[in-house]
Amino acid sequence: MHVRKADSGYKHLNADIKKSKDTSASLEVLTFDTQQTLSIPYPSHSQAFYQRQLWLYNECVHVCSTDNSYMVMWVEGQGKRGSSEVASAILKVLNELHKKKILPVNELIPWSDGCTGQNKNFFIVVLWSYAIQRGFASKIRLRFLVSGHTFLLCDRDFSHIEK
Repeated sequence: MHVRKADSGYKHLNADIKKSKDTSASLEVLTFDTQQTLSIPYPSHSQAFYQRQLWLYNECVHVCSTDNSYMVMWVEGQGKRGSSEVASAILKVLNELHKKKILPVNELIPWSDGCTGQNKNFFIVVLWSYAIQRGFASKIRLRFLVSGHTFLLCDRDFSHIEK
């Protein structure tokens, strides 16, 4: 049953992405995710890992209609990696998409994993409500992949960074 739900989630995601690429539909699909914490400098050997490092946080928003990704980065001294920081990063990208005339749309479908601390919480719900008030979309349908099966387009972008 778990695998069937995961497969169904990916089918819905792919169908949404296909619809977003249709120029006649006023629909945009976003995937968003927080990358695994990166250290600065990158430790080249195991001893360096235990020395003091600066931690870098990265939030990715992938715009499916254009296949472009936006990365919002900050270091540990500027904030943590909780829901308010994630919401701020997404809002920054939404404002940029509005400037580039990608938004507003009739329907916005953001996809993410089910991480409660970052994506499934009050701050994120308020963010999407604010996005409607700002006129970025008339309707927002927030969707989540099944836990344990959350490979999003952002993960492909993260793999390029990690290489």
